[in-house]
Amino acid sequence: MTYSEAVFLRHSSRTYDPVLSDSDSQAIDRIVDRLPKRHFGNSMVGVRRIDCAEGVQPPGTYGFIGGSRHYLVVHTAGAVNRLTYIDCGMIAELMALDATRAGLGSCLMTGSLRDISFARAAGLSGADSLLLVSPVGRTRSPRLAELLIGKMSRRDSRMPLSRFVFADSAMTRPWQPCPDDDRLCRALEGLGKAPSALNRQPWRVVVADDHIEIHNSESDSNSWISIGCAATNYYAMAGIRSDSLTLAGSPERPVIIAPRPA
Repeated sequence: MTYSEAVFLRHSSRTYDPVLSDSDSQAIDRIVDRLPKRHFGNSMVGVRRIDCAEGVQPPGTYGFIGGSRHYLVVHTAGAVNRLTYIDCGMIAELMALDATRAGLGSCLMTGSLRDISFARAAGLSGADSLLLVSPVGRTRSPRLAELLIGKMSRRDSRMPLSRFVFADSAMTRPWQPCPDDDRLCRALEGLGKAPSALNRQPWRVVVADDHIEIHNSESDSNSWISIGCAATNYYAMAGIRSDSLTLAGSPERPVIIAPRPA
């Protein structure tokens, strides 16, 4: 499976088989070993795998994670700022795409990550900041509660390009693709498939002659993580390297600059 295929197949799974096969366990370890440690920030972002005992419940916004005893934890011992959150999102989304390519499910969770028992299970010290948690493993058919929550929250609905891609820096004119912009359109559609807290989809994109700009329409930490996820989906779909992405803007309002697909 290619990364482009994984972007459109990947989704947040909330019901898991608690047992991992040896081959799946090895696949998860390979995913963790291959992940980068940072992109834009000065703080190293690490990922740890933990296998929870019975009774240790995952923290987070989603209260309907069922069955999973296996998690990937994204954390840092360094200073936490907006670039740290962008790096967290980029690394976590690559982690989720790699899990999809391995036939495994994931669900990126960023809320209420102060559960002491979970942090202890992850082996984190008091100096570590727990940024994101994801269950990982083989998925089971969703339960009725999960289906109802998904329907009410419209978590799978996505904005059309006309609502988040613009032709001007003021973001007043929706971008109109040319006939030869097929690859760029596909990459932008993939960007828009990124996960976001409460499905808020905070990314706004400005298309220039030789690059795009990825802006954040919000300002909280979860939105910056979502921007990082969107950036990973874009470079995966565009067929460009992650180190071809650069930053503009200010430390308070960073903007990701990415080349257009070749």
